[in-house]
Amino acid sequence: MIKRSFLVLTLMLMLLATAVPALAGTPAVLVDGTPITLDVPPIVNNGTAMVPLRAVFEKLGFVINWNDEQQLVTATKDNTVIKLYIGGKAYKNEMEINLESPPIVVNYRTLIPMNFLSDAVDYAVELNEDSISVTSPDQAPTPPAQQAEPSTPVTTEPADQLSPSVDQTESDKPAAATPFEEYLNTLPYDTTVIANVDKEAQFVITGDNAGNYVIVIKNGTVSWYKGSSSNPAITVRTSESIWLKAASREIDPTSAIMDGLILTDGDLPFFVEIKDSFIKTAN
Repeated sequence: MIKRSFLVLTLMLMLLATAVPALAGTPAVLVDGTPITLDVPPIVNNGTAMVPLRAVFEKLGFVINWNDEQQLVTATKDNTVIKLYIGGKAYKNEMEINLESPPIVVNYRTLIPMNFLSDAVDYAVELNEDSISVTSPDQAPTPPAQQAEPSTPVTTEPADQLSPSVDQTESDKPAAATPFEEYLNTLPYDTTVIANVDKEAQFVITGDNAGNYVIVIKNGTVSWYKGSSSNPAITVRTSESIWLKAASREIDPTSAIMDGLILTDGDLPFFVEIKDSFIKTAN
C-alpha cells in the first residue's frame, strides 16, 4: 500500500508552474532498508509520486532493456516479464497493470508511479516525509497469527470398516499383524477367570516386533490396543518369541518368570489368578 504523507499532499497543492517538480527535500529511496543511488530524483507528476524505474528494478534483480523505436521498457526476472510503454500502458506477463499515471521520461530516465511496484511485483511501498521505502514480500513484517476458529469435527468410520481403494499403494495398506498381535486376537483362552474383572495389563514387547500394548480385561472379554496404559494392574516385559512360547507352554511360564525371561511389575497375584486367559492350560 502507498501512503502519501501530509507534507506531500501540501506540496501538491502548492505546485507552481513546473510540470514535474521533485519531491520536497529529494527523499532517499530504500530497497529492503538499503539506500540506492539515483541519477534522477523522485518527482510528483499530476499528483502521482514517480520513481526511477531502472535504479529500483535493477536493485530488485530485474534486467532492463530499452526499445527506442517502440518507446518500450522491458524488465525481466525469472519468469516475470514487465513491459511499460512511455506515455502508455504497462503489462506483466501480457496482463495489463493499472497505472495511476503513465510512465514518463525525465533526463533520459523512465519514471513510473510508485503504485506500480506493489501492483506489478508485490512489493510494499511507503512514502514518508524524507524517504520512499520499497520492501520485498519476504522482508515485510509478518502479521500476528490469528487463532483459527474451531473446526467442525469430522466423523469417519473406523479404518477396519472402510473399503480398500482400488488404487491403494503398498505404502497405504495396513501393516501385517505381528505374531504377538495375532496371538492377542485369539484371546481370551478362558473367560471364566476374568468374568468379573475390570483391569488393564501393559505389555512391553522387545525384539524385532517391539511395541507397547494394552490388554483391556472387562467382564469376561479381552480387547487390546497399541499404546500405554495410565493405570495398568501389571506390566509385563519380555520378547515376542519368549512370550509366545510361554503362552503356548512350549516353555514353562513360571520358569520363564523365575529365570528373568519374563519381567513383571505390579500385581503379580492378580496376573497369576487370570493367567489361564492368556496362557493355554497344561495338557
